[in-house]
Amino acid sequence: MDKHRKWSRLARIFYAYRRKHRSNSFFPLRMWVELTNVCNLRCRMCPNSTDTTSVRGFMDLRLFNAFVAQAAGQVNDINLSHRGESLFHPDLPRMIHRAHRAGISTRLHTNAVCLTPRYSRELIRSRLRLLSFSFDGPTKEEYESLRIGGDYHRVLDNIYSFLQEKKRLGSRYPYTILQMIDMSDNSDKSAITEFADRFRGLPLDKFYVKKPHNWAGIIGGQEKIDITEQFTPCTFPWYSLTMLWDGTVVPCPQDWYGKLRLGHFPQQSLVQIWNSNAMSELRNRMGLGDVADLQPCCECDRIRRKSHFGIPTENMKAFIGETVAGYNFARKLIRR
Repeated sequence: MDKHRKWSRLARIFYAYRRKHRSNSFFPLRMWVELTNVCNLRCRMCPNSTDTTSVRGFMDLRLFNAFVAQAAGQVNDINLSHRGESLFHPDLPRMIHRAHRAGISTRLHTNAVCLTPRYSRELIRSRLRLLSFSFDGPTKEEYESLRIGGDYHRVLDNIYSFLQEKKRLGSRYPYTILQMIDMSDNSDKSAITEFADRFRGLPLDKFYVKKPHNWAGIIGGQEKIDITEQFTPCTFPWYSLTMLWDGTVVPCPQDWYGKLRLGHFPQQSLVQIWNSNAMSELRNRMGLGDVADLQPCCECDRIRRKSHFGIPTENMKAFIGETVAGYNFARKLIRR
């Protein structure tokens, strides 16, 4: 999708969101496509550590190819991860190539536990556009207390190895992020600063520290959000969809247990699901702020965020820079 079309699509999404349209004539700009919900870690801040009800599995390659055929020329980019570790999927490199040939950019989020040097070379050469490492905790003690089952030094070596290979190959892609969730109450952030300094001279495009969210009430307490806090309608129903490994489609990646099922692909097409009665009703209720008994939205902290002109400001700079203007532009923003 060329840059002009992306800006045009973004303007239409903005208008539809602000006007709270119940149906849209355009496709979602971004999708989450879960390749697997199998994970090798049990992180304290992730629902996977306590999820005993979800059926585990891997997306069939034929299902993925059917999705790409419908999304081609419509969806700008896809996140090839959600509840599990996508490096476990045996067809991951082939899926990235398939999406690239269809003109769809791919993004991947990984814990890097299984990132071997061979896999690093495959990912760098696969046309993957963005790779995000999830590495929570600047010290061995903090990391291993949060990411149960992870080995601090081994995973850090895997990330170093990837960045060194990317540098050796002289590749600008994938655009590489190291994301750290700050779970510490300690006001002294010197450990995080020292950790970030380890990557000087390596092609890490962005080091990002964020506060944890509550996974729509699953993590961080089950009490409902105080309805007196500022409500900002969620943007997800107007710009994205999430497809689970078995073809179940939900409105956003916060809906871990699929409480708001919109349809099932490929029994229903993406167009049918995008403007289904269930999605239309969700947009209507979200636009009205009628979410007090809407699960899981009523307990999600992401509808209580600071906003600018009615749009949540969290990650807005990164979204516009990376998704619409392009990763080269995002690199310039970061350097400023």
